[in-house]
Order: sequence, then structure tokens, then C-alpha cells
Amino acid sequence: MVAGSASGSPVATQRDRPRPAGWLGANARTLDLAFGRPSLWPIALAGFLARGGFVLLLVPIFPIPTAVGLANMVGPTAVTAAGLAPGSVALLVTVGLAILAWYVGGSIVGAGSDIVLADAVRTSAFDDTTTQAAGEATAGLVLRLIGIRIVALIPLAVAVAVTARPIFDVLYRQLTAPSQVAEPLLSRIVMDASGPIAVVAAGWFIGDVVGGIAVRYAILADLSIGRAVLRALIHIVRRPVTTVLTAAVGAAGLALTLGPSLAASAAAWNRLHGFVADQSDLTFVVVSAAIAGTWLGALVFAAAASAWRGLLWSNEVARAVDATNAADRR
Repeated sequence: MVAGSASGSPVATQRDRPRPAGWLGANARTLDLAFGRPSLWPIALAGFLARGGFVLLLVPIFPIPTAVGLANMVGPTAVTAAGLAPGSVALLVTVGLAILAWYVGGSIVGAGSDIVLADAVRTSAFDDTTTQAAGEATAGLVLRLIGIRIVALIPLAVAVAVTARPIFDVLYRQLTAPSQVAEPLLSRIVMDASGPIAVVAAGWFIGDVVGGIAVRYAILADLSIGRAVLRALIHIVRRPVTTVLTAAVGAAGLALTLGPSLAASAAAWNRLHGFVADQSDLTFVVVSAAIAGTWLGALVFAAAASAWRGLLWSNEVARAVDATNAADRR
């Protein structure tokens, strides 16, 4: 028996397509789905880049600014005795508006990516009568997902509030009395403020996990913002092993696929500077092509890994929703 899904693709019901047993069996099918449907890759990549993943791809080809470089960018007249100069105020407002626009646009793109990946899991392995039709991406659903992501920023906001002062103290000390002039500014800050930065990273990770689970409950179980976040917290408490496994495998897959290509891009970029100094035109062209190739390869790897990571979380929640609905029907 075959039932039509909300997206129009045929879906086998639970009677005809038994669900794989256990986390490993279920995610083996998820892996097949990720690499069997490369059409999901650009959608997942768009969500990854829109939520800030583009920063990872730009790090290897953009030099870390030094204290002198930052001073030159800001300019000696940015701050006067009366406070910020008018040009500095305008710059801060422009940067703030740009960040706000990026966050809103990135949230919309990310929500769309979440909906498509959740629907892909729902229609491939689960009875379409047990979950919401995730393909019906309404404006209300998108707004709910954005609201959930905002609520999920609370752990990060708390971590930043707690660690802002010590990190600022380290930044000020490294700008005024640097410990090692030869080391880049960012490297010195990371080394001197490793503890507070680890707290911020932990806050981001917790929010990312809670938000990732909650948005999928909103999609697959049609829950409100508050109920989806609460359900996500309950999910973590009831399924700690599979939650940790999903988070670890997804992060490892992203790191193992992106790490080598980004390292190669950084190495090629460093070599390019040397060849520019030597004025070797042919070598310059070859290394430039190598940089472009490795960077494009990083994009492809990021697309595949992001699709798999999104499908992993969607599968984790879909299994829980399906189990709950099955128990309710008994």
C-alpha cells in the first residue's frame, strides 16, 4: 500500500515499510538518504551558510587582523574627547543594521532548510499519518521556527553575559600590552581567555542542540514555540544517549569533511603570498586555481555534511514523535 505525501512523493506506510530497529539502523537509512538525494545538498548548504557557516569558509582565506591592523581600520579619530565621532556612530549603526538583516534573512533561509530536511525524513521512513505535513511551509510555521531559534539563544546570551568582562579584560590587555607581538591578536586572546571562551562555546552548543530538536518538533508535531522547546528539553532528558550520539556524529561528520579542505585552502593561500612576492606568474595562476578548487571542494563537503547532520536531527525527532503517536493509538 502506498500513500501520497504532502510533497507529492509516494510514501510506504509502516505496514509495508517496517522501521529499522535502534539508532544505528535508523541512521543507516538516513545516511543513504543524504547521499542518495544530492538535491538536498544545496538546500542544506544554504541553511548552513545563512546561519553563519560562511565564517568557517572565509577564515582560511582572510588573515587574522593584528592590533595595528585593527587600529588602522578604526582610525585615530574614531573616538574623541567628546565620545564617538559622528562617522564612527554611522559605521556602528550600519554594521548593526547589516547584522540584523543577516540574522533575519539567515533565519528565514535556515527555517526553510529545516522544513525540507525534516520532510525528507518523514516521507522516506515514517508513516505520513503520524506527523505533520512538513512540506506545507506556511509563514506561521517559519515564524515559529525563528521564534524557537531566538529562545534557544538564551544559553548563549547567559554565557556571554557571564564571560564578557573577563574576555574584554584580556582583549584590552592584549591591545595595550601584548604578551607576544609575533602571535596574531585572535590567537593570543583565545589562549589567554580559553576558559571563558569555552563557556561561550558550551552555551552556543546547548542552544544549538535544544533549538535543533525544538524546531523539528514544531515541524513534525505541529507544536507552538513554548511546547516545542519544552518537548525538546524532555527529549534530551528521556533520550540522552541518542541525543549525544546524534550531536557527536553530526559534528564529527562536519569537522572531518570540512577540516582537511579548509586546511588545504589555508596552506595554499599562505603559499600564494610567497609566490606573489617572488613574482612568479605561472605559479601564481596554478596556486590560485588550487585555492579555488579546494574552496569549492569545501563547499561541496559542507553541503553533504550539512544535509546529513540535518537529516540526523530530523530522524532523531521523527522517531520520537512516531513512537509517541504509536503509543497513543494503542
